[in-house]
Amino acid sequence: MKVRVTKKDIDHGKCDLTCCPVALALNRVTQKKWTVLPLVASCYGYKQKVVRLPRDVITFISNFDAGNKVSPFTFELEIPE
Repeated sequence: MKVRVTKKDIDHGKCDLTCCPVALALNRVTQKKWTVLPLVASCYGYKQKVVRLPRDVITFISNFDAGNKVSPFTFELEIPE
């Protein structure tokens, strides 16, 4: 699945497990609620899904949490059914 973290996600994002820009993007794309940790993301629904995040997403999260300037980007994430 292709996920785009937008400027709006970045502007509205917080250094928080459920409100970071990556979580906001995943919520929007999948229409489900995601929690994003430094290395993985989890989705709660009928079954809990946990997926490992790509290296570029991990770097983005680290930079965002440190208060560094970040830009919109797109990443691929394989989400099991």
